[in-house]
Amino acid sequence: MLSSSQFIPRQPASIERAVVFGVIALAIGAAGCGSYKPGTMPATTVIATDAAWDGEAAISPDGRTVAFVSDRSDNARGLWVRPVDGRGDPRLLRTGTGEVSRPSWSADGKSILYTQLDSAGNEGHPYVAEIAEAGAVAPLSLGGEARDLREVVRSPEGGSFAGVQRTDSTSSLVELTSTGAARPLFDAGTGPAPERPTWAKKGTGLAYAWKGDLWWVRTSGGAPERLTSAAAREGDPAFSPDGRWLAFVSDSTGAANVWLARFSGGDGKKPAALGPWRPATASFQAAGHPAWSRDGRSLWFERQQPWTVVAMDASGLNADTLSSSLWDSREPSYLGDDTRVVFSSPRTGPWRVWMMAAAGEARSGPAKALTQGPREDVDPDAAKASGQVAYVDRNDALGTATLALVDADGAGLGALTSVELSDAAATTRDQDPAWSPDGRSVAFVSNRGGMPAVWVIEGVGRRVRLVTVAEGHVRTPRWSADGAWILYTARGGNGDALYRVPAAGGASTALTDPARGEEDDEPAPSPDGRLVAFTRRHRGDRDIMLLDGGAVRPFVTNPRGQDAHAVWSSDGRRLVFETGGAVDLCRADVRPLLLR
Repeated sequence: MLSSSQFIPRQPASIERAVVFGVIALAIGAAGCGSYKPGTMPATTVIATDAAWDGEAAISPDGRTVAFVSDRSDNARGLWVRPVDGRGDPRLLRTGTGEVSRPSWSADGKSILYTQLDSAGNEGHPYVAEIAEAGAVAPLSLGGEARDLREVVRSPEGGSFAGVQRTDSTSSLVELTSTGAARPLFDAGTGPAPERPTWAKKGTGLAYAWKGDLWWVRTSGGAPERLTSAAAREGDPAFSPDGRWLAFVSDSTGAANVWLARFSGGDGKKPAALGPWRPATASFQAAGHPAWSRDGRSLWFERQQPWTVVAMDASGLNADTLSSSLWDSREPSYLGDDTRVVFSSPRTGPWRVWMMAAAGEARSGPAKALTQGPREDVDPDAAKASGQVAYVDRNDALGTATLALVDADGAGLGALTSVELSDAAATTRDQDPAWSPDGRSVAFVSNRGGMPAVWVIEGVGRRVRLVTVAEGHVRTPRWSADGAWILYTARGGNGDALYRVPAAGGASTALTDPARGEEDDEPAPSPDGRLVAFTRRHRGDRDIMLLDGGAVRPFVTNPRGQDAHAVWSSDGRRLVFETGGAVDLCRADVRPLLLR
């Protein structure tokens, strides 16, 4: 097993600072508000990096302990606490099959209120966990009948609660009293549910997110008031302890970052309004769920680390990070004689296909863009024989996806498939291209027959034929080294499993039988036909495994999760794959922003 430090990249601080300043310049222009002076960006400290997902921080009243949600135990999102400096061992308070969310402390710091979904994820219920004893958990007593309640938070005065109440078809933001009475504050009807309610000081009202904007509603009554109305999406509002500032997340710069704005009005006399925005983070990777320290001087939030392309010897040794951009790099494939690697990345805007030397960008120079289209170009697969690259040309506006070709010089070779080939042209989605070993055919998944199935487009005439019977969850076909078989993923007894079908068509055979809660995906047969590398999912974690005969053994089991899309070199000595995507807890000192 590899430790995360062997192949999870950490970018030099000088590079990150340069990127931060560039993003902020874009941020102010894009958001159309706020001001920025060099040197006033808050310093950010990464607190926790030892799990695949840490988030939703809440700071204790004495400022010594952070409660947070993490999948670090059994890959289920449970409730944890640890010292705020991140140095002490985390302590589990609650886990289970249903996900935990929205922790908040009692005024005396002795208990934590949170929401947990049932095992099916259909209903949420508030619970109270006692800090002094792990496992000491009880439902929040609100009286009345059982209801689907989520994101329940206690008012600053402690006498009431607010939360999102759901029925089979509607949802609403409600205030809940200790007797169980629910008073609607905002009725969303059959539309999207309101999210992340946060109390203002003294419980005068709540800010919340709905339909991509921030809203305010007074507890004394009155119509909700809109706080943001730009084309960007805002969410995750959090009032500062003194009620003067609202922290929130906006993707107005293209990536979700944390912002601050002065809050005013909302008292029935003056409309609720936000002042100029001030950036609290500047990252290409998504940030979320800001939470204030009790002194109001710092903000906690979670931030996703970038996906990177990594190569590793088949022995499990000599791991090298190949991509060096702060933007995501995913879906690698060896090109031709294995001296180059193609992959997808959004580093210049839309997702496009890129090519770099197999030694990596740090050693051999930056990657070169192979596609330049206005739409999203993803999931490249390079032919060993010709060096041509098949990829998915995704038109998100129409909801369609087709296959296209480009060569190693970046010359476009046109479409490989088109929506006109389908009876349901408006919804055609051709995905997951895979070249045959001789470079004459491409296997892919398409819904052109009504349900996803494996198809093959072959020869100069580009004849399209069906290989598998349409099944649910079919994806990621890959050819055996001799071209006789196509391996793919489909729904099995307990979850998604790997299957094999003759390339000419016929009956499929299951290759794996994952346990309940596991899913197998992305089969990659080795050149000698002895092994199959594949991705195994388990409650949010993704590892790369090897199927050796009938036995499964681990290849990359990164404790920070999300390792996938392994591809062999032609000689079978090396695999290239994507890794990253872990979510870390971070803390930013925002006091300089509040003083301006």
